[in-house]
Amino acid sequence: MSKINELKNQRAKAWDEAKKFLDSHRSEKDILSAEDTAAYEKMEQEIVDKVAQRIRLNRTKLKSMQDTSTVYEELTNSIQAGYFIKLLGLPFSMAVCAEVSKKSFASAVVPYQFPFLQMGLFLLVLFGMEVVLSVWMVRRQKKQSLAEQMRAQG
Repeated sequence: MSKINELKNQRAKAWDEAKKFLDSHRSEKDILSAEDTAAYEKMEQEIVDKVAQRIRLNRTKLKSMQDTSTVYEELTNSIQAGYFIKLLGLPFSMAVCAEVSKKSFASAVVPYQFPFLQMGLFLLVLFGMEVVLSVWMVRRQKKQSLAEQMRAQG
């Protein structure tokens, strides 16, 4: 991003210099000499080259952004698939559960009871593991130097 801004500033500076050059070298009839015209065209070409370089850098940046947006699209598709599974799977599983219950318990449907205790313990253990891993990661990062952390991220 800094290279793009640097090129933008260089182009603006070159454009200002070209305008000043044009204003200072015009004759009374608004005509430039052959040498001045060549110098001005060279300045214009430098400006065009800087703009073209910025366009190439922006295209490269857009391409990399499109590559990362593909990952987000895949993640979105996965989340949508999960919602569809819940939407379609829940009624289907309830019907299957009722049939299995009828066949298993002599035509009597046994109501489903949510295992609150087991799920609560599971969530407690899961939260505890998250805390332990977070503390471990913080301590490990404190031991690393800043350069090692940057190498690990990049």
